Amino acid sequence: MSNMTTLKTELRKFCDPNYSGFTGYPLTRAAAITKWRNAFDAYGLTCDDLSTDGLASGDAAGFASQLTSQWVGNDLSRTEGTEALSDAWKDYWTGATFGTSTPCPAGGECQNVPAQSMTSETSSAVTSVAGDTEVYTRLLALFQNPGDSLADSEAWIQSLANILHEESIESGNVNVHINGIKAGSPPITVTND
Repeated sequence: MSNMTTLKTELRKFCDPNYSGFTGYPLTRAAAITKWRNAFDAYGLTCDDLSTDGLASGDAAGFASQLTSQWVGNDLSRTEGTEALSDAWKDYWTGATFGTSTPCPAGGECQNVPAQSMTSETSSAVTSVAGDTEVYTRLLALFQNPGDSLADSEAWIQSLANILHEESIESGNVNVHINGIKAGSPPITVTND
């Protein structure tokens, strides 16, 4: 299952009554926050860094904390809800770490690695997250047009998954710093600093 499909499937479980795996709408704010956190974390755990190592940890607690602190009261506006989700997205990726079992090859997909191969990878962590304004703008446009009926729910959720995936993986907004060692005498530390 692709990253985006995982996110879409997890969201449909509590947002799409037409989905065969629908478990019901969350009945409390706390339940909604837990379902959003779990959906995004399930998605995050399918993501790889540029050397193809999987996510070791994202900040699921930070994701939930942003929603908890901002999703208050019974009359949450679309703007407030969008801001909370955008901030939660940023918190999830800030400081996320990836595995280190697959070093980047020379000339491979790892833009931060000089034209030499690593014999081992020593760390892979998110060092900065940009684009939260872009995430907010794109989500707000989507939330202001929730669709005409329940028949539109799958397409709407697909659009939501597309935005979160594109801004997480394809846009370059989540910057991963990979360090490693190149064999030699003495070994050379390879970094993008």
